[in-house]
Amino acid sequence: SHLGQSRAARPLPFGRLFSWGANSYGQLGQGHAIDSGRPAAVSLASSISDCTSGIISNTDLEAKLESTSGDVLDMSSGQTSVSTSGQTSVSTSGQTSVSTSGQTSMSTSGQTSVSTSGQTSMSTSGQTSVSTSGQTSVSTSGQASVSTSGQASVSTSGQTSVSTSGQTSMSTSGQTSVSTSGQTSVSTSGQASVSTSGQTSVSTSGQTSVSTSGQASVSTSGQTFGSISVVIGGGHSIILGGELRTPLSCGWDQCGQAGGSGGLLFAPAPSLAAAPRIVAASAGWDFSLLLDADARLWALGNNSRGQCGLGGGGGARVCRQPALVPMPAEVGDEGIAVSAAGMRHGVACTRRLGRVVTWGCGRRGQLGRSGGPEPGLVESLSEPAVAAAAGTGHTAVLTAGPGRLFVWGDNRHGQCGRPPELGIAFDRPVPLGALAADGAEQTADQGAEQTADQGAEQTADPIVSLHSGWSHLLLLTCSGRLLSWGRRDLGQLGRSGDAWRPLPVATPAGWRVLQAACGSEHSACLVAAGAKRLLLCWGWNEHGICGADSDAEFLSEPRPVARIPADPAAVFAGGGCTFALLSEHQGEPDFELVGNSA
Repeated sequence: SHLGQSRAARPLPFGRLFSWGANSYGQLGQGHAIDSGRPAAVSLASSISDCTSGIISNTDLEAKLESTSGDVLDMSSGQTSVSTSGQTSVSTSGQTSVSTSGQTSMSTSGQTSVSTSGQTSMSTSGQTSVSTSGQTSVSTSGQASVSTSGQASVSTSGQTSVSTSGQTSMSTSGQTSVSTSGQTSVSTSGQASVSTSGQTSVSTSGQTSVSTSGQASVSTSGQTFGSISVVIGGGHSIILGGELRTPLSCGWDQCGQAGGSGGLLFAPAPSLAAAPRIVAASAGWDFSLLLDADARLWALGNNSRGQCGLGGGGGARVCRQPALVPMPAEVGDEGIAVSAAGMRHGVACTRRLGRVVTWGCGRRGQLGRSGGPEPGLVESLSEPAVAAAAGTGHTAVLTAGPGRLFVWGDNRHGQCGRPPELGIAFDRPVPLGALAADGAEQTADQGAEQTADQGAEQTADPIVSLHSGWSHLLLLTCSGRLLSWGRRDLGQLGRSGDAWRPLPVATPAGWRVLQAACGSEHSACLVAAGAKRLLLCWGWNEHGICGADSDAEFLSEPRPVARIPADPAAVFAGGGCTFALLSEHQGEPDFELVGNSA
């Protein structure tokens, strides 16, 4: 069965979400299971309130919500106050939390989600104050401030510290996110994001981002643009952010990886409504990793190889409800900053010290350590990691400071940045040297015996984002260069030259890459071409994955996506499909990656 099919789904207010490619499991979220080589709108409602106020009318969906333990559904006047797992949406000491016209005030895991912008949440003397479990949300004269666990995030002079869909501009664990003089600072999962001198610094997916005087920020797969993020696994998709008060999922759910009751979900549904407040996600072949606002990592789906972090043969084989991924004792209460899902393994970077933890299948050395499938530290990597990506049999992390890249695991296609004749697999982190203007390493070729602390530092063109397909990788630099390496038999690299060496993708001269994404065997990027933005795809093109109006099996160089009905704002890829967020207007981008200034 499938949930949440739309009769009259509204477009998102910040843009429209389109998808194309393979769709045999319904992973495109278009309400059917027919492959599509042309971009078509995702059947997406703007919030859970739409699902309960008649915009989405589906008795199965309402039954699912009613069956959630401890939930209270008030269907009168189309208003809904939802509390999950026995928790309550609380109003204290004369304060009133009010949801109007089908809007939802939602509390999960003891936290309070307050909805404004057309909704009213306790107004006295123009100020709004809601306190639950020691958390305080204060609004004065249109300014928003969110404080959790006694820490403060302050906005003054008409500036706003904004929280959307579980991603919060907040301070936790004694860290503070401050915005002054018209600057914007967004920090998620309790990490710090600081912006000074009018710069904008955005940290998503639990990463730490600091921008001062032209320094770069790091983001990874599942980035947030315009407050929305899409992650795609082997046959399922998860959409979160924006005005969505809970993630939506669609596609293959046989092992519970989409949070449903099994089978296929042809249109996005709030199957993860009972999960903790999720701020970031990543997806493997048939499992998902969910990072919550308290820096805890959850998993659901297939665990037969230990990919959910619950051990291999001795653990549960399937997790149909989110299960907390147990961290090694050495990690203590650090919390998780960022995670990534490979085909059948996972990787996470801790919040305070940037330590790397891996689990799941390690046949190709992708765990970077000895030991079994249970979560364990990659002790040979001594530098703190701030970003991670994973493929079928390899893992990659980016370290703090100047930003050094380490890869380990399968090297049959040069994924570790070494010729395959030097080794078809590395079970310890292999550093990639500094990158010259043409993408070539500036250091002499380094053998597999080199240890993690011997690599060359990155040059003045730091890495902005890191992405991985099943067997190829992309990295985007601060200057807007996109480099690729790894498997190339289906055009995945979008260029000629040595496959194992990170080299620039063949985009036209003068075009600046704003964002990139990897599918299983295809790639995509958003470019600024003069005053226009274009969406480019290349690689495996079966099922119309590249959206280029071509019947070719693969595209060896980037080609514009055809029939895009509006200006593209962001691109997401995974498995055999691609998603694009489209602006409601033509013109200049409404976002820009930190460090990507002209």
